[in-house]
Amino acid sequence: MEHLVYISYSTKDSEVTKKIVKYLEEAGVKCWMAPRDILPGIDWAKSIIDGIVTSKLMLLIFSKNSNESPQVLREVERAVNRQIPIMPFRIEEAPMSGSMEYFISSHHWFDAFDSPLETYLDDLAIKIGRVLDVPINLSTKDKGQKVEVTEKQKDDSTAASVVFEKTEPEVTPFKQETIMKEEPIKKESPKVEKPGTQQPLFEKKNSRTLLIVGVSIAVFLLAAAAAFWFIKPLNELIFPPELQAKAVPSKPADKPVIQ
Repeated sequence: MEHLVYISYSTKDSEVTKKIVKYLEEAGVKCWMAPRDILPGIDWAKSIIDGIVTSKLMLLIFSKNSNESPQVLREVERAVNRQIPIMPFRIEEAPMSGSMEYFISSHHWFDAFDSPLETYLDDLAIKIGRVLDVPINLSTKDKGQKVEVTEKQKDDSTAASVVFEKTEPEVTPFKQETIMKEEPIKKESPKVEKPGTQQPLFEKKNSRTLLIVGVSIAVFLLAAAAAFWFIKPLNELIFPPELQAKAVPSKPADKPVIQ
């Protein structure tokens, strides 16, 4: 059966991790765990990389030990580089190192240290099943019997579950984006002029007609004056006074009166 979840943990937390893996696999979630799934004679580093890249989810068993483990940090870095979703499962309340915070500070945490570990395993299996979209079978108190997860159990776990993104988000954890509400567009009502302020239509037409007539008269007068002053010098230029005098016939001299 092909594995679905890669288990990243510190070897100092082996006993707790084995309990978690056993429960998940009984619920139907196949896990990859070193050194259990590393074949003899196969290169260790290559097996680790193959286990990560062929998984659909990395379950990080976070504790003080795994936080200080260089091997765990390298596995987390490879998962982020390969865009494998990471689910941190905190079995111990411990501050993150700077290197670990760089990779998983924006991921949703699953805290499992306030009560016994067994009380969190059902919820863990349900969340993994919802993230991977696989059926989950939860074990009952009687060994050998299994009960299928009902839709109500899935809905009850929805409030605490999140969808793990394949790309590393760049926002602060638990930061909620403000939803901008689109304001309704205000329609401007047409302006209504008060009675008495609007000029009657026939008065507007009369005023426009008078204005046109006045301008026409003024233009005509200016044109006539310009023509008068222009034509007189032109006439004198074409017909000099000397020429006009020659053109006029002289009157015959009066005959002398014989007394």
